[in-house]
Amino acid sequence: SGIVVSNSSGITSVQDLEGKSIATPGEASIQYMLLKYYLNQNNIDIKDLKVSAMKVPSMNDALKSNQIDGMLTYEPFVTTAVENGNTELVDSSEIIPGHPCCVVAASDDFLKEHPDEAKKIVEIHDNATKYVQENPEDSVSQLPKDIVANPDIEKKSLSGINFVSGLDDAYKQKVLDFMNIEVDLGVLKEKIPAEKIFYDVTA
Repeated sequence: SGIVVSNSSGITSVQDLEGKSIATPGEASIQYMLLKYYLNQNNIDIKDLKVSAMKVPSMNDALKSNQIDGMLTYEPFVTTAVENGNTELVDSSEIIPGHPCCVVAASDDFLKEHPDEAKKIVEIHDNATKYVQENPEDSVSQLPKDIVANPDIEKKSLSGINFVSGLDDAYKQKVLDFMNIEVDLGVLKEKIPAEKIFYDVTA
C-alpha cells in the first residue's frame, strides 16, 4: 500500500496532509489503520484531515478529477496512480516495515468440520505464492483479463510486494506487533491471544 497524492494538491510532506481530502477503502481497512498510525507518528490527528471511504477502483478517477487530494490504497492502484502522473508520498513499508496485510482466514466451524479441506487450501496458497515469487511476469499473464487492465503496470506493482506463505515465528510476531498497534490506536478494544489468531493445519 501507499499514500498517493495529486501533484496539484500542494502536498509534499506528511504535515501538508492536514486539511486535505484523503480516501481510504474504509475504517475497517488496513489502509485506514496505516494512515492513522502514520499521522499519529507525526503528531497529527486524523480528525484534522477530511478522510472518506471510497471503493478502490474509483480512487484514481477521483484523484484525476480533483475530487480528492490523495489516497491510501493498495497495488496495483498505487503504481497506476504514479504512472498517471501523481506522486507516492510514502510507501507502507516505510510506515510499518514488514507489516502483514492479506491473509488466508477461516472460521472456527470450517476448521473443525473440514480440516482436510483447510489443509488443501493452505497447500494451494503455498504453491501459488512460490509460483508468484519465482515467476512474477508469467504470473501476470495467468490473471483474468478483466482484473488486469494493464499487464505492464501489474508487473511493476508485483516487484514491490513481498509474498509470503506459512506461519513462522517471525511472521507471527509481526502480526502480534501489528495487533498491538491497533490496540494502541483504538482500532481494537483489546488484545487477542495468539492461540485465537493462528491455526496449525499440520496439527
